[in-house]
Amino acid sequence: MFRNGGRLKHQEKFRIGNEDMTIVSSYKYLGVQLSSSGSWSLTQKTLAQQAWKVIQILQSRLGKFSSLPHNVCFKIFYIKVLPILTYGSEVWGFHTSPDIERVHNKFCKLTLGMSRNTPNCFVKSVLARNSVKMSHYLKIVKFWLRLLFQEVNVVLRKAYSFQYKKAENGRACWALKVKSLLFSYGFAEAWIQQGVGQIDLFLYEFRQRCIDIE
Repeated sequence: MFRNGGRLKHQEKFRIGNEDMTIVSSYKYLGVQLSSSGSWSLTQKTLAQQAWKVIQILQSRLGKFSSLPHNVCFKIFYIKVLPILTYGSEVWGFHTSPDIERVHNKFCKLTLGMSRNTPNCFVKSVLARNSVKMSHYLKIVKFWLRLLFQEVNVVLRKAYSFQYKKAENGRACWALKVKSLLFSYGFAEAWIQQGVGQIDLFLYEFRQRCIDIE
């Protein structure tokens, strides 16, 4: 059970049958760290820590990343590290993720054999790398499109229909953030129509637009 923090009062006890429920400030569900505050800071921090551990294990087995070709390094990154940094981002990917971006920046510097003090923008420009948030946004839009093609009686589609109405009324929810994302990148028509033509072409154009703007 979640609560909003502060001292637990003596009478604050909740039970299911005869069993007391534990009151916690955070809880891991399906690999995603949920917080009672509603913030996703703990989620992205936890994933960043897990991804960095994987990088350290890879480094101990492969030696210096700077001794490997760059394309090999980032193939390893895409397979072993990026799935951790983007896990569950369909839901939380709107949240700014400084810890996740920090892991990506560190990996780029390891690949080039540069010091930690090297400016991140310089390292990314040399490697032609984009922020991890681009991957987050792409996963969000892919998930949104999957929801649109769900049968109307499926629970997920019903939940989305409920959020769509809230979003159209300007009420804060996941769907409103999707709407803002599409509008801000020039794809308002996709939201208005609640659908796209060729999905693969749309996703390619969306990804390219994100890269161009960054």
